Amino acid sequence: MKKLLALGAFGLLLAGCGAEEERADSASAAEQEVHPLEVEVLTEAAGEPGEWTLEAYVSQGGEAVDDADEVKFEVFEAGKKDESVKIDYANVEDGVYSVEHTFAEEGVYYFIPHVTARGMHTMPTQQVIVGDVSAEEIRAAEEAMAKAKEKEAMKNGHGSGMEGMESGEGHSGN
Repeated sequence: MKKLLALGAFGLLLAGCGAEEERADSASAAEQEVHPLEVEVLTEAAGEPGEWTLEAYVSQGGEAVDDADEVKFEVFEAGKKDESVKIDYANVEDGVYSVEHTFAEEGVYYFIPHVTARGMHTMPTQQVIVGDVSAEEIRAAEEAMAKAKEKEAMKNGHGSGMEGMESGEGHSGN
């Protein structure tokens, strides 16, 4: 009988230790909160035709990310997304990914850094005004971009995707 009680007590002791480990594991999992991947476009929003440095700062949880799986810079003239070019980054330093690009002609362009890192993807959009562009041309470009985003969202089954979006804001999850 004493052996049975001793065996039962030992079993309870082991069960208690296992429960304590589970609580410790749950606490450490909560401490390891996943922070979203953030991309800030550093490229100027306006300038003259010629050589530009396209830049994007990539961070997660307030710390620079220098080990992204993929960073491609997409550039296209407003209304001509089907003619876009995607360029791999050339340099990275302290989370700033960059590449040189030439805007040969005046116009309204869009620059989208596509960033995949640590299992996440984000792609903010920056409008770039090159040279002397009228307010009417800018408005027409913004309308065309909004329609293109809505069309893409509908194609992917995500509704309009424009709720709460402002020019220059990115989104995660694509």
